[in-house]
Amino acid sequence: MNLAVLCGTVSMLLSSTVRLNLTNHSDIMDFKGEQNIIATRELKDFNNHTFELYELDDGYAIYEEIGDNECFIEGSLETNSPYYGTNSDSLYYLGVGNYLVQNGNEFVSLLDGSIVEENLVGENASFTVSDRINSVSKLSTYATNSSNKIDNSYYFEHLSNFPTNYFGTCGLVSISMILGYLDTFENGNFVDNGKTYQGDYFEKVNGDYSHDTKTTITTPLLKTVTSSFKPNVGFTNLISIPGTDMALHDYLYDNYLHTVAGWTSGGFPMADKELKATFEDYINDNVPGLKNSIEINNGALIYNIGNIIKENIDNGNPVIMVLLDYNNATFLFDSHAPVCYGYDGDRFLCHMGWKTSSSNLTYASYYVSNAVINGYFTVNYKGSHVHGYNVKYNGYEYCSCGAKRGL
Repeated sequence: MNLAVLCGTVSMLLSSTVRLNLTNHSDIMDFKGEQNIIATRELKDFNNHTFELYELDDGYAIYEEIGDNECFIEGSLETNSPYYGTNSDSLYYLGVGNYLVQNGNEFVSLLDGSIVEENLVGENASFTVSDRINSVSKLSTYATNSSNKIDNSYYFEHLSNFPTNYFGTCGLVSISMILGYLDTFENGNFVDNGKTYQGDYFEKVNGDYSHDTKTTITTPLLKTVTSSFKPNVGFTNLISIPGTDMALHDYLYDNYLHTVAGWTSGGFPMADKELKATFEDYINDNVPGLKNSIEINNGALIYNIGNIIKENIDNGNPVIMVLLDYNNATFLFDSHAPVCYGYDGDRFLCHMGWKTSSSNLTYASYYVSNAVINGYFTVNYKGSHVHGYNVKYNGYEYCSCGAKRGL
């Protein structure tokens, strides 16, 4: 795929409901489908890079302006942007997950309300994909114009039972989601239904979450659900999807966490090797009998990484992707690691592993560009199906395959 196709260089007439003076936006027309563009806003980093935010009827898209082109970075067709409803014109963008609005000498995160002091941002706070576009445009040789999702994509599209990322542990959140998925659809032994763990309790103090070290909560590692109607095969008629809880997250954190060495900016970032080591340690200690039934694939800074992720999706395996954030190469900020479960051309469909306290949004259907993917981790289960009875209904426990047993 060439740069013109990837970034969109064909001028098209927008819907008459939108009064915009834009050029070179064929890609946004392709992305938005039948939705209208209801507003456009300019975003910027702290080093003269500018971005265009398109708010849609029920979604958004962010593009970087590179010369006469607009290159897609991220978006959703179901959820408005984190900037939606913000009146300020001082909007800053530092990559996926880093949405800031200026308030005096401070910058407020629109995801969690945390405060970043102006002197902690500075001129080095730069985000751009422009230096990656030429190489990215050469990567798209694997079914570039096709789209696909894993067979059980409904699980991630509707998953709200997953740990909360209180302090920069997105890798553990995503591993927890992968374990919940494997337990629900592949083998019910991946997570012990009867095991509990005394996890940490968090409270919000002055706008930020902090540990309440005197309080713990003992909950199961696996979050089963009770349905008010009979679940169908694949659980695609459920409102609440079985998943995992903070107990599994804290169990992984306390016993198996591997994190990038030398990180100084807070949080516990995990690249592909750290994701692999953490997952393997969990398997070795908890379900060693599954070691020969799983195949782990991971890598980083690979020339054809987008194609590798697509192949895994085509094979039915969700993928944890390690994304670029600003100045990632110099480790000045944290990276994010969502779970990918589908793709559309060079846009990858992800569950971002975020929750908001102000709404019921779980950021379960987000697209990110091939250009911001730095690494990947995935698990291929090669064994036989073993029932995981994770849904209760009318005196029975149900597996995703349709099997049931009495309580």
